[in-house]
Amino acid sequence: MRAAIPILALVAATPSLIAAAGSGGGTAASAPEAATGGGRPEQTATAAAAELESILREQKEFFDFLQKNATAAPATDATTGATLGATTGTAAIFENAKELRARSLMARYENFIAAHPDEPAVIVLYAKFLRLIDARELANRWFEKADKLLPDTAVIKEQLGAFAAEEGRPAQALPLLERAVALAPETAVYHYRLGEFLAACQPALVAAKTLTRAECDARMLAAFAAAARLAPGEAGYAWRHAESFLDCEKPNWVLALAAWDKIAARTEKPLLREAVSLHRARALIGLGRKTEARRLLSASRAPELSASRARLSALLAKKEEK
Repeated sequence: MRAAIPILALVAATPSLIAAAGSGGGTAASAPEAATGGGRPEQTATAAAAELESILREQKEFFDFLQKNATAAPATDATTGATLGATTGTAAIFENAKELRARSLMARYENFIAAHPDEPAVIVLYAKFLRLIDARELANRWFEKADKLLPDTAVIKEQLGAFAAEEGRPAQALPLLERAVALAPETAVYHYRLGEFLAACQPALVAAKTLTRAECDARMLAAFAAAARLAPGEAGYAWRHAESFLDCEKPNWVLALAAWDKIAARTEKPLLREAVSLHRARALIGLGRKTEARRLLSASRAPELSASRARLSALLAKKEEK
């Protein structure tokens, strides 16, 4: 019986994949042994780990190549379709190199999976790679294969749910995204993505009677609140939670103001502080505390926030007419 590759308890996230793959010691088996499964189990496993590490290293080099050439890649004029900033030949060279390197990685992944069918976590790595290069449908097919082999894995459920949502199937996506949260309740990003899904797909979910509007709003708020609680160092999560009250049919302005007050207490950059003040003003208008809202609006001066200021001033004036 072949020994399992000593690396594949991984696959929930992407950081430091090469480091995660680089376990296992001893002398590597020869290439023929690795290909046929021959040699001692320890040698075969070590050779397989080395091959996967090599694939992941090539993958890192591929994305480094894309990032390095992203600024050099030519833009296209939206009206004329003309190539800007570089010749068409340069663009073609870049695209050809990108495709060749992507196909090389795809072939290596699929050969590895064929040789090691008892390591389904590698299927997840491959599917995630396909997602990153925007081969969405192919990635989803591999995630579906992985789901049959690893039926209760958060990253697989989340990716299947994301694809269903992108394809306009929110009723199918919802239980998958919620299952990902249930399987990894301490992972902030799954809560955050569930919240974004509920905010974006609320009209469709309500129209299909999958959820009521109140249920959708409550689950969305809970998801963003959980993300902010689990990752307090991620300012974007707290900001999105505070913003999400405005996505509700009946915003709880007391809780919204409390969320923005908390953000204000730890915001240092002047422009951001002023933006938070405008959000606080909106909550104060909702609470009917017009004098306090007017004071915050009067103190705002940043030209970048002029549109928001004007919109809130108009809203306040309308409230004062009543």
